[in-house]
Amino acid sequence: MTEVATRNSDQALSSGQADQETLIMSKKLRQYSNEFKAKVALAALAARFEVHPSMVSQWKRELLDNAVGIFESSSGKAAQKSL
Repeated sequence: MTEVATRNSDQALSSGQADQETLIMSKKLRQYSNEFKAKVALAALAARFEVHPSMVSQWKRELLDNAVGIFESSSGKAAQKSL
């Protein structure tokens, strides 16, 4: 390649990079709702473990409904009384 051709290709590359950077810089970041994030997370878990998403949702609901019981052991009640 000649020196002129090399310079022209370098300029085109730089120009293309500048255009790409401008495009990236001008894009606004997408904001996702909490509901959407939860749906995506549940779908990812379901796909990873080959479980239907509705089952993951049901298990999550059961966990949240019963999670308080984890802290209701005899030692937990004693510790709570001492506070």
